[in-house]
Formats: sequence, structure tokens, C-alpha cells
Amino acid sequence: MMKRKKIDQLFIFLFAVILSILAFAYFNKQEKMGKLQQREFYNMQFSSLIVSSNSFYGRSVEFHLQNGFTLYFLPPINDKLIIGDSVKKDKGTYEYRIYRKSEDSLYKYFATYNSESIQ
Repeated sequence: MMKRKKIDQLFIFLFAVILSILAFAYFNKQEKMGKLQQREFYNMQFSSLIVSSNSFYGRSVEFHLQNGFTLYFLPPINDKLIIGDSVKKDKGTYEYRIYRKSEDSLYKYFATYNSESIQ
């Protein structure tokens, strides 16, 4: 009976260790992917339209661009970005400019944001 209890305790301990290692590996991978995406964004040059948006569990708001990239903002976003805005970014910077369509159907400068500091 004592032997069975020790085996159960050893199994629980090993399970906890393995689970901890897997959790560490997962979060380490996510952090590396985030840094890679930041570097990729820094080196990109593009002009694209915002085609959709959604809230990520109320913690951030995602804006999806026509070119497949996603911009993230912290709520409340008010009118920082809306669907249909034009986003322009130059290579070698984290800044991007937003242009909004006016009543005369021309895009006019609206704001500049920096992806290093989530808005």
C-alpha cells in the first residue's frame, strides 16, 4: 500500500514537471514569433486598406488589412481606425500613417501610429 502511494506521488510529480516544461516551451515559442513578426513589420513597406476588425476577448482589437497583416489596438479604440481606412507604412520604421476617406471620396491624412507602443 505504501509503495502504491509513492508511485502515485512520483507520477503526479513527473506529470507536473512535464506540464511545466511544455508550458515554458509554448510561451517561449510565442515570444519568439512575436519578435519575428515585429522585425518583419519593421522591414515591410506597404499600402493597404482595412477590410475587417474584431475584438480579441476584449483585451485588444484586431484590424485586418487587405495584404493579410493585422494591426492591434487596446480598447477603447474610439475612431482611431475604421474599416475602409488606408494604411501606409514605409520600410525601416514602426510608424504607419492612416488616411481616411472624406465626403468628397478622397483619402486625407488622419493620424500616425507606432506599432512598438500598442495604442
